[in-house]
Amino acid sequence: MQQESTTPAVASRDESETRLGVRRSRQRAGLLSILCASGCFLTVVCWLALLRWFALVEHYAMPGFAFDKIPGHMQSPVLRGTVLIFCTLGLLYIGIFLLCRAMPRISLLVKVALVVTVAVSGVINVLLYPVAAIDVFYYLCQLKLAFYYHQNPYVVTFVPFFAADPFVPYAWPLEVPLTYGPAWLLLSGMPAVLAGFENLLQLLLSYKLFSFALLALSGWVIAQYQDDEKDRWLGVYTLLANPLVLFEAVANAHNDVMMTFFLLLAVLALKRQSALALPLLTLAALIKALSVVLFPLFLLVMVTHKWQLRSLLVSILLTVVLASVAIAPFWNEGRMVDGLLSGMTFTGTLATAAIASFVRENAQQTQASAAQLVTFRFLLGGLCVVLSFLIAWRLKDVERVCAYILLVFYTLVVALQPWYLIPVIALLSIQPRRVEFAFIASASTIGLLINILDVWARFSSGLSFTERHLLGTVCMNVPLLLVLVVELWRSPRRREQPAFRWHGSDRAG
Repeated sequence: MQQESTTPAVASRDESETRLGVRRSRQRAGLLSILCASGCFLTVVCWLALLRWFALVEHYAMPGFAFDKIPGHMQSPVLRGTVLIFCTLGLLYIGIFLLCRAMPRISLLVKVALVVTVAVSGVINVLLYPVAAIDVFYYLCQLKLAFYYHQNPYVVTFVPFFAADPFVPYAWPLEVPLTYGPAWLLLSGMPAVLAGFENLLQLLLSYKLFSFALLALSGWVIAQYQDDEKDRWLGVYTLLANPLVLFEAVANAHNDVMMTFFLLLAVLALKRQSALALPLLTLAALIKALSVVLFPLFLLVMVTHKWQLRSLLVSILLTVVLASVAIAPFWNEGRMVDGLLSGMTFTGTLATAAIASFVRENAQQTQASAAQLVTFRFLLGGLCVVLSFLIAWRLKDVERVCAYILLVFYTLVVALQPWYLIPVIALLSIQPRRVEFAFIASASTIGLLINILDVWARFSSGLSFTERHLLGTVCMNVPLLLVLVVELWRSPRRREQPAFRWHGSDRAG
């Protein structure tokens, strides 16, 4: 009887504790949502502060305007304020991600805040002057050469043939043939032709809006990878709200965002065993040739996952047809190849944060022989191949393998600029786990600051060119080396895992 009389009391107490736990959980979720929305608001405020200093409408008529043209350099309140804002954007980006990850589900308030933040930040970056690089003006001149003057930009250079054109003071190097593939030229021609070539500001805005649209589409592709709603929001946020991606893909309008869109589509098609995998990867390579390094990996995945011979042959056939269609208008009896290689050779001589670049520049400074330089390049190329095999052998996820192989290729063989991280960040955003996000966050913040660090090193540090080059190389590559060590050390042995796997399910598309 006593036990019967106490049972309702115990049940009532348990029910009360359950209600209290639910209430506390809701309060915690509400607090996280409010903090996340506040972080989104502060993010927009930071971008607005940059717009106040670097508005496109105020600076587009100033050829060559950049961080190093600001009077006073590091003594300038504007440049110091920019450093503070870039650091704040990086911290807000990390904080919002951690808050979203801590939520059991993404609330409606947070969803609205994230969408508004990405949209407003994107528009602000469209309205920012490309203050960190003037590559976009080179793009616009090449598009004008092709679609206004109707010349082959792989054969005819803008300068000296059109040296009187009003675009010339803004761009560099116009005496070099087009260094990007025909797919970029054809696709970028659409917004350029629509905007016309009479007004530089109108053309620039059109191209930047096109870049923002490609970035948004890249976010949509990442969403297609996800089966879980929370994973979908985290993945899309990791890419679209990334301050370095917004700044380099939209504000500075680097065409890496176009390559990234088709590369993401190619990896998704590979996951779904679609015959479009190789054609889409080819399209990415016909925009920027650097993604060609992933062809062996794609073929290896196809063989490992036992693609049907018919699907493989159809994929190869479509690749050949697509490449032929894109190249044919500019082929000019093979002169296109000579011009493209000439342009790529020129860009390969520029000093970047890649280890290969530092080795080359240091060899020239020390007057190393041609044979020694070839030996250095051979050793770096061999190391790249070894690391690529190790990455493919040790890591599970194809998306991560693609990202790290690209990074290793950039830094050991070709070149490394902050905007080269755009496709890497996009691939890692598909599954932003702790290590991946730590790399994304650190590399993004360093990428934002590297140009201002260069201004300090050039005008305030007293460092020699070699010392400045070493500083930039170390800063850009340390996050890569650390994350590679951690990833390879944490990965299980090959016999304990399948040859390759994908994030999410393997549903057919």
